Amino acid sequence: MIKVYPDGVLQVIGNGKAALTVTNRGKQGVLEVVVKSDVEPNRPPIAHAGPDLTVKGGTTVLLNALKSTDPDGDPLKYEWAQIRGNKVSLLDMDTPKATFVAPKVSARRLLRFKLRVTDMRGPDTVKGADSFPAFVNVWVDP
Repeated sequence: MIKVYPDGVLQVIGNGKAALTVTNRGKQGVLEVVVKSDVEPNRPPIAHAGPDLTVKGGTTVLLNALKSTDPDGDPLKYEWAQIRGNKVSLLDMDTPKATFVAPKVSARRLLRFKLRVTDMRGPDTVKGADSFPAFVNVWVDP
C-alpha cells in the first residue's frame, strides 16, 4: 500500500508490488516498486496511568504506570506531567512510578496528571512510537 501525505511524501507500507502513476501537464509516468521487508512496523505503546485516587493532604502519593504495555515488547520510556491543580513537586517523573506529597488543603481539591509512554525500537531508531496520553485524577481531602 502507498500512502501519500499532503506534502507529497510517499510512504510504502507492507510487502508486495505497487505502481504509482503520475500525471503532469498531460503526460503520464508510471513507477513500479517491489517492497520486501522482514521488519514489522513498530506499533505504538499503550499508556495506563492507573486508577483515580483519593488521599489526605500531606500524604506521599504514588502514580503507577506499570500496567503500560508495548504490543511489540519494546522497552518503554515514561513521562509524567501535572496538568491541573495546586502545583506539586513531582519526583521520578521519567519512571513508571512517580511520587509527590499531596498539598495540605482546607477543601477537597483535584490534581490531574498525564502519562505518555514512548518505545524506542532498535539502535537505529531516531524516534520511537508515542502512546496516546493516559490520565489519572488525584482527589486531595483535608
